[in-house]
Amino acid sequence: MSVSVVGRYNIPGGGTILSAVVNERCLYHAGGRGSKGSVSLLALQPPSTSTSTSAVAITPVCSSATPGPCKAITVDAQVGYLAAGDIKGGITLFDLELRLLRSGTTRSLESSQNPIYCLSSLSPHMLAVGRSKGVVSFRDVRRPQAAVAEFLPSATLAADCWCMHVKNQHVITCGFADGSIAEFDLRRGLKSPPVTRTYRLETGVCSLHYTHAQNSDQLVASTVGGGIVG
Repeated sequence: MSVSVVGRYNIPGGGTILSAVVNERCLYHAGGRGSKGSVSLLALQPPSTSTSTSAVAITPVCSSATPGPCKAITVDAQVGYLAAGDIKGGITLFDLELRLLRSGTTRSLESSQNPIYCLSSLSPHMLAVGRSKGVVSFRDVRRPQAAVAEFLPSATLAADCWCMHVKNQHVITCGFADGSIAEFDLRRGLKSPPVTRTYRLETGVCSLHYTHAQNSDQLVASTVGGGIVG
C-alpha cells in the first residue's frame, strides 16, 4: 500500500499536535506548548478538477486556548460541539467555531489530575472519556462534572487506547500494553459491560481505529513495534 502526502501545515510558532479530527471540510487539532494548550480550526479545500495540482489547501481559521495541553478531542456535528480533554483532567466544550461553551475539571474514581487521553461522542450529549489510568467514564456534556457511569476495562491492566465502532456506537474496543484487544457491548450496562470479542497481537497496542470504508467492521491497530495491523 502506498501513501502520499496531499497537504501539509506547520503550526506558527511551533508546538505539538497531540490530537486531530476531521469534520466534513474542516480539520480540528489540539495540542500544546509547555503548560499551555489550544485547539485550532483549519479549513480544507480539495484540489480543483480544473487544475493539475493534487494538493489540499489548508487554511487556518481560528484558535482558542485550553487550561492545559489537550491529548484528545471529538466533534459531535449533530449537536454542534467540540470537546477537548487535557492533561490536567479537564474537559472544555466549544461550539464548532471554537467559541467557549463550558470548561471544568471532571470528577472521577481517581484524582481529577488524571489526564484524559481519549474522547468519543457516544450519542447526542453523551461523551465516553478515557483516562491514563484506565478508567472509562460516560458523561452528559450538559453536566460534564459528574459521571453517569464508569468502568475499568481490565482489573489488572490499564487500557492504553480505545475507540468506538463507526456504525454500532454501543461497541467500545480497548487496547492494552500486553497486545490484547477487548470489545465491549455497552447495551448490556455502562458500569460493567461484558466482553464480546478478544484479539491478541504480538506487541502492545498504541491506537485503534475502525475504518470508514466499505467494511466498517475492519479494525486497524498500531503497535509499539511500529506496525499497523488491520
